[in-house]
Amino acid sequence: MMRAHSMDAAHMRIPAIVLICASLYAQAAFVASHCPLARDVVCGATSDGGRAQFVNPCVARTKGARVLHKGECAAPGNEPMMCNMLYQPVCATDLATKAEKTFPNLCHAEVANAAVLHEGDCAADSSGNAAHH
Repeated sequence: MMRAHSMDAAHMRIPAIVLICASLYAQAAFVASHCPLARDVVCGATSDGGRAQFVNPCVARTKGARVLHKGECAAPGNEPMMCNMLYQPVCATDLATKAEKTFPNLCHAEVANAAVLHEGDCAADSSGNAAHH
């Protein structure tokens, strides 16, 4: 007499790596179906407070990141970053105050997770001198 085997959970174990790969593939497919394939690199602030580069702004937003500026990150990662002191000011929205603030350079703005508005000082006074906030 032949006995039928039931397929219980123990017999249907799927290796963890297969589940991880399937999850990553599903995430990539979701991003690919919702974002253009255009390469327009941006630097974004990730949900854990770090910074990462993304292929384009759509991919950054899809992955839950806030776009800081176009181009590659000057201070990627989560670790405290030592920025150079070269004065190449950028105007950015300060995350803490939500106000425009002039940062000494792009690296300093990134470390503050500030969204860059433009290169240069945020404002100039009537004499043409830059006003620092």
